[in-house]
Amino acid sequence: MARLISLVEHLKTQPERPFPPRLTKTQLRVPADPEETQAFRHHGLLRRQQARQAQPIEIDAGEWMQTENIFRISAEENDPPPQDAMDESALKAKLEAEWQQKLEVAIAQARAEGEAAGRAAAETEWRERLLRLQAEWADELERLRQAWYAYTRQLEPMLVEIALEVAEALLDAPLPESLKGVSARVLAEAVEQLARETPIEISIHPVDFLRLQEQGVIAQLESRHPELRWQLNPALKEGDWVVQTPSAMRRNIRQELLQTLRQRLGLLPAVPEASDQAPDNHA
Repeated sequence: MARLISLVEHLKTQPERPFPPRLTKTQLRVPADPEETQAFRHHGLLRRQQARQAQPIEIDAGEWMQTENIFRISAEENDPPPQDAMDESALKAKLEAEWQQKLEVAIAQARAEGEAAGRAAAETEWRERLLRLQAEWADELERLRQAWYAYTRQLEPMLVEIALEVAEALLDAPLPESLKGVSARVLAEAVEQLARETPIEISIHPVDFLRLQEQGVIAQLESRHPELRWQLNPALKEGDWVVQTPSAMRRNIRQELLQTLRQRLGLLPAVPEASDQAPDNHA
């Protein structure tokens, strides 16, 4: 059985050598017991019967409590290495900074998630509204288009009447200088087209005859067509003329042009004005 080593015995036998802080296996003196095997003895196990028969060891309290026999360990070896003490305000500031950073991250994440969810909900809601409004506007525009077409169809006769009245007012007005030359040129073209047959007779208003005479158109036409005859008809309006041969005729009567236009537009034919031809007056 192994024996306990007394600290007092160790100090008495080897006072100059300090007691080690830790005892190794080699420092233990275990008495040899022939009944124990080598492996069992090295493991420090006791037999059950020997353990029951073991007697307690008496230790003198006086020697055990002597101060000179106490093995002391220096404070440097016993105390743990000092740690740097952290200032309380610095620790608080550090914790607050970390908390503030985490709070900002959480707020930003929550804001982004809220904006995304709100945007998705708003898009869904307004998409349905816009589609509904688009369908309503399309129906309204179609009804407006149909109403406009119907209204314009009703107004077409009135618009044509107004246009014809404006045309009549313009034709009844004196011809401007820019159109007088055009009228003379159209008359000369009609004479040239019917010049294959003779005689050629031209009915014209006396004022138009004097105007053409001043412009030299009469002299030019008579020099090219000696058989040309002029008929001055005061019943015609200024600007109207008739060029005829025994087999052909060209008329430039404004009322007839307006009546033809009315018939082509599907309007009621206007009542033609009575025009009494004056007796033939040859220039």
